[in-house]
Amino acid sequence: ALGVAPVHRWTRRRVNRWLYGDREDPTTVLAHLTDQLAQSAQLEPTLQRIGDTLHAALRLDTVTVRAWETSGEEIASVRIGDGSDNSAIRIPLLFERRRVGELLVVPRPGERLRAADLETVRRVGSAAGVAVHAALTAERLQRSRAALVMAREQERARLHRDLHDGIGPTLASVSQRLGGVQAQLAADPERAARTLRSAQEGV
Repeated sequence: ALGVAPVHRWTRRRVNRWLYGDREDPTTVLAHLTDQLAQSAQLEPTLQRIGDTLHAALRLDTVTVRAWETSGEEIASVRIGDGSDNSAIRIPLLFERRRVGELLVVPRPGERLRAADLETVRRVGSAAGVAVHAALTAERLQRSRAALVMAREQERARLHRDLHDGIGPTLASVSQRLGGVQAQLAADPERAARTLRSAQEGV
């Protein structure tokens, strides 16, 4: 009994890991997920790494990870596996009690997730919610920067048009009037004075 018991426990752990992955060891799943998420802060790669980690670590049939905007509109989605989402277990991805996405997991045919398995998925979902929120924030920041660059270029183009189409011709007209003042000084001083006043108003 003393010799068989340790071998039995070791064999059972090996077989369980081979069949069911790390469902009974959420700490290992979370550590692996953290390592994967540290590689990128972009939205699509983040969703892909969450799905791949869950799919491989828990030996699931299908995993779908969705990210939502603050309006509730889906902004990105990644699906690993070919199963149907009709029988999927839905786990909300939360950040500060606000939904930032959704996790859909489908066990392999003929299997059911136990309470401990669901707890592992929920714990992974909590960590995934923080990661998805960070990726969404980075995505919004990138879009804001792009919008700022676009607005700056549009303003620059508008100023260029104003200078070319408005101020440029006005200055050319003033210059032309000033050029005629010299010829008017001797012949018609009053007219020259009017031209100078008009040019001054133009400037």
